[in-house]
Amino acid sequence: MAEESHKDIAYRHIKEYQQDPKGFEMKYAHRPEIVEFFKNEGNHKKYIELASGMDLTENDPLFVKDNMPELFAVFGSIMTSRINTFDLVDILQKIPTKFNEWKSEIDSFSGKTKQRKIKELLEYYRCTLSGDSNIYEREPILKIAFERVKDELIEQQQYWETKLHEFEDIDNSSPEENPLKTRIERYFAFMKERDARQNAHILSEKDFDRLIEWITYYFEHDLNVPNVQVPIQHVHTSKGNIYGAFREFFRFERPRMSLPNSLFELIKVCFYPYRDDIIDNMRKTKKPADFERLFK
Repeated sequence: MAEESHKDIAYRHIKEYQQDPKGFEMKYAHRPEIVEFFKNEGNHKKYIELASGMDLTENDPLFVKDNMPELFAVFGSIMTSRINTFDLVDILQKIPTKFNEWKSEIDSFSGKTKQRKIKELLEYYRCTLSGDSNIYEREPILKIAFERVKDELIEQQQYWETKLHEFEDIDNSSPEENPLKTRIERYFAFMKERDARQNAHILSEKDFDRLIEWITYYFEHDLNVPNVQVPIQHVHTSKGNIYGAFREFFRFERPRMSLPNSLFELIKVCFYPYRDDIIDNMRKTKKPADFERLFK
């Protein structure tokens, strides 16, 4: 039987979704970003184009990031359903050998472009090291292959993290400034303003400062939710504005990642009124029509 190409897999996934959307949603219930990806029919054609490109470039992840970055976050997860596990073993074992090639390519860039490419490559390493829904535990052969390259992948990941930190050091205008916290303060500054409909400040000054600390902690500690003892009691704006702001900032800060459940857990622990909200509903809550005006 001929080996199934990435393009064949893409067609198979699309057909699977179209024939039984509910069954597909149940199969990938643990990965809601995949379900959302297929619900948008406009992504189907992009997925096929991406898969075709992967066939031509022999699974080069930089092709994915450079040509279709908006698909990168879900691509690896979808492709792990490849029929032949030995193909995944081969791909996994080749990753460490690509280091010099990727280093040469990234070093050919400079400034913000180089910084962006390092972030994208780091995301690829993180996805590989974390696995997809414990696939390494489910596939013994793949687990053996992973253990053989794990230390080398971690070493390479640490190299790129060091390179990324060099950029962050350059960006610091002063030794005491925290660039991440500054970005958070600027983005969420609208919460210090008055909400036109409720005619009140969205947050008190004290609550705003506490919120900035919690969000900063979340991103600085690898998306771990902080231990909030006393959440914010009063929020004078719509849920759509709050949810929309958190979702948009996460996409800005981690452009190659899908929205994790931890982001919505963060909202729930920060704001007492939202403590019982359902994460699926929080994902689906639409931004108000005048949402963009908050940032002008």
